[in-house]
Formats: sequence, C-alpha cells, structure tokens
Amino acid sequence: MKFIEHNLIFTGLLRERHITKYCIFHHTGGGWDTAEEIHEGQIKEHSWFGIAYHVIVYPDGSAHIGRPFGKCDASCFGHNEDAFSVCFIGDFDKHAMAPEQVTTGIELMRWACKEYPGIIGIRHWDLYETSCPGRSFQDRIIMEGMMKVDEPEIKLTWKEIIKKVSNSPEKWDAGITAAVRLAQDDGNLGDLEIFRWLPDLIEKVYCSKK
Repeated sequence: MKFIEHNLIFTGLLRERHITKYCIFHHTGGGWDTAEEIHEGQIKEHSWFGIAYHVIVYPDGSAHIGRPFGKCDASCFGHNEDAFSVCFIGDFDKHAMAPEQVTTGIELMRWACKEYPGIIGIRHWDLYETSCPGRSFQDRIIMEGMMKVDEPEIKLTWKEIIKKVSNSPEKWDAGITAAVRLAQDDGNLGDLEIFRWLPDLIEKVYCSKK
C-alpha cells in the first residue's frame, strides 16, 4: 500500500492509540480538497490540533497521510481512542465516489486487516448521529472487495491449451510435436525452422486472449 506523506505540523501533543477496533469511513462533504486544506480548516474551525483523519483518499485514488497512524484520531466522538480513520474527498450525498476511490478503499481495508487484525470497517453514521460518509458511499463494495481473494494466475502448457480448444487434441499434439522435432533436428529448413517456436507461440497467444 502506497501512502503519500505531507509532514503536517500539529499544534499540540497527540495521544498514542493503544487499541484499534474500527476503520471509520468519512467524506469531506465538500469544501476541502487536499490534506493541507483539511488540516488548516480543522485547526481554524474546530481548534483541533490538526487534521482528524489518518488517511485521506483523493478522487484520483491516491492515499495521503494525515495523522500519524499510531495516534488517536479526532473523527468520531466516543471512538477517537479505538479507531483508525479514513476520509474520502467529496460529498457523497451529492455525487458518486470516483471508481479510483473505491479501489483504494478496498486496498486500504486489506492493508488495515493485516496491520490491525480484527479491525472492522464501518461508516461514521454507524457510530454517531451524522450523514457522513454520504448516501452514495460504496461501503458494501469496499467490504466485499476486501474479502475477495485474488485467484493465482494459472499458466497452461501448450498441450493443455490444445486439449481445451481443439476437437482433435491428439492429432494436433502429434502434428505439432513432429513439426518441432523436425525443425530442431534439421538445420536446413529455412523459414520453416520457426516451427520450433510453435509451442511458445500457442501459449503466448492463448494467455494474451484471457
């Protein structure tokens, strides 16, 4: 997981967080478009020590560091000491999340589950009376994507490919094997010598179509 550091300066001493139960999802609701704007705005408007959130996700999907990860946040009353917070730039009561933000949300939850085993992804409004993170926030897609296990890529040999795509795999197998053997044994075939690379060609073409 790649995070972009901003080295924000806080106006006071931040408390250490000793337990991490939740990953709380927020949106900015409009008005602030960068980590620096959130940081400065929350100092001026709330007299907080600085930005409330640990990670800010921009519309392009980039993930930016706000509060140091090991510190308490200031994003959800009653849970500032047991939560890791993520804020997505945008107002999701008015418009949809960018697909890049959804993808990063999935990656963030996968990262958080490894970093903080047992962590629960949850919306701000599930813990406090608020409309945040907005009606269009894609928490279900993020959580389902987080649970999905990427299937390892399975590379088939040319013989296995022939069995999958041909009605007469034995004949193709025999013919290709004979052509390859001839090309390898006889160095005077001219252009026909390329038959020795036929199995590699079959594998590359098949994999490129998947």
